[in-house]
Amino acid sequence: MDFRHTISAHHVRNSIELADEVKTMIVQEDEVMVSFDVVSLFTKIPVELALEVTQRRLMACTEFENHSNWSIEDVCQGLKICLESTFLHFRGKNYKQVFGTAMGSPVSAVVANTVMEEIETRAIKTSIHAPRLCKRYVDDTFVLIEQRHLTNFADHIQKTESSIKFTMETETNGSIPFLDVLVKRGSTGQINTSMYRKTTHTGRYPNYRSEHPLQHKRSIVNTLPHRADTICNDEVDKQAEIAIIKTSLIENGYPERMIRLPKTRSKPKQKEETRSLAVLPYYPGLTDKLKRCLRSHDIKEVSKPIRKFGDILGSTKEAINKNLRQRVIYSIPCHDCDQRYIGETQWCTRRGFGRPPGLKNSGQTLFSGQAQVAQKF
Repeated sequence: MDFRHTISAHHVRNSIELADEVKTMIVQEDEVMVSFDVVSLFTKIPVELALEVTQRRLMACTEFENHSNWSIEDVCQGLKICLESTFLHFRGKNYKQVFGTAMGSPVSAVVANTVMEEIETRAIKTSIHAPRLCKRYVDDTFVLIEQRHLTNFADHIQKTESSIKFTMETETNGSIPFLDVLVKRGSTGQINTSMYRKTTHTGRYPNYRSEHPLQHKRSIVNTLPHRADTICNDEVDKQAEIAIIKTSLIENGYPERMIRLPKTRSKPKQKEETRSLAVLPYYPGLTDKLKRCLRSHDIKEVSKPIRKFGDILGSTKEAINKNLRQRVIYSIPCHDCDQRYIGETQWCTRRGFGRPPGLKNSGQTLFSGQAQVAQKF
């Protein structure tokens, strides 16, 4: 059982799926295209509702016992511990998050999607004038509804769950952006879709001369035209998008011979048999040779960059005081000779230094002097 994917008919997995859904629709003259966006979704999810919805879905799953040795009660209890145990340290003080799910937690995305599915189902079922089309991606929802019912529907969804609030954007000049798609109303009501870029878009991609694996660069060159081919349903928009892509890639150093639009949609690859996997840091020249060697032994290789941009910027988290760190290797020099004691402690640094193994609270010390932390685990 996979909770990463929703079971709702209103959910779309990506912008390509949205374009496929709307390209055959006709917008009536009295209808309007609208998008709703949840304000601060993760931190506004009620934990009680998340646990309730999860338990209900698990109980409705007839194959749950075939996928887990845990009982439903154990799963819900474990989820409750994860959702209610969010702490942070800031300026010497410890804080606990008392409402919502944690930003950056792997479980938060799954829980948020599950709760949003519950809210959208409840809102549509209880609405007097439900929209003709409603498609959601996590916290963004595209709606097609009669103009005269828009205000009532917007008020209705704001009241569906007290902690969940929506912002609303209506179409302008017959078009509205949703995800990276610009949805446009044609002259006869047909829906056209094209690529949408925010004003902050810079056109920057990994430079061709950068030290990234070649397959990553090829993937960029293949993916961008493929998105244009699948999202743009008008030939004029498609050619305009291809021109933008070519210009951007050339500006990023890509040779023109690599830039091409796929003539047909690529067929899905057949699922490979499970085999060993090796994840290697990418060093130009060396990693490529290792990759060929691993392939000869039927081992799949995946490359990753040595250093990311986030490593250069550094962490935004407050650093823990060295004397409060746990599980460290330390070194204590002797004042009377050139010997040095190196050990490992489970205690925090401030408490554990100065006591050799076997001397607990006797107050005896092996060496005097300042301890130096060698490495934090």
